[in-house]
Amino acid sequence: IFGGSLEKQQGGKFAMAQNYIRYTDIIKKAGITIKAHFIFGFDSDNFWNLPRLWKFCFSIWPSWTVISMLTPLPGSRLYHEMLDGNRIINLNWRNYAMNDLVVSHPRMNSQVATVLFPYIRTIFLMTTSKGGIVLLSIICIAALFEMFMKWKGIVLF
Repeated sequence: IFGGSLEKQQGGKFAMAQNYIRYTDIIKKAGITIKAHFIFGFDSDNFWNLPRLWKFCFSIWPSWTVISMLTPLPGSRLYHEMLDGNRIINLNWRNYAMNDLVVSHPRMNSQVATVLFPYIRTIFLMTTSKGGIVLLSIICIAALFEMFMKWKGIVLF
């Protein structure tokens, strides 16, 4: 949740967002690892918020980072608010995997968001968490090994 975000006004966990860095430090000192899960797609979000979120991830440096698209699940308060506001643009349950923008968003094009989001999710996973860096390192080492084997003329499979 960024400064000026309308979601902060909702109270609850949204109002505590400015304390998350301090909370994660306390949790880490207690020996507990952090899995950071971010929801992108609130009304105040746009693609220009992503670099700020990326930078925030480095502040808390979690073990894993997950980013999902805001999805109003049927039966939830958000779902009924979006339905009443005629903002749900896709009622196909198969698209409710938290990957696609299924609501009309005031600041983002849903088609662009749906195309870009898999890349955004992968970049966040690979660059903003300890596990992601390990995974990225393994992928890079495997690619270098494959290039080396091809250079030497050795076919593995």
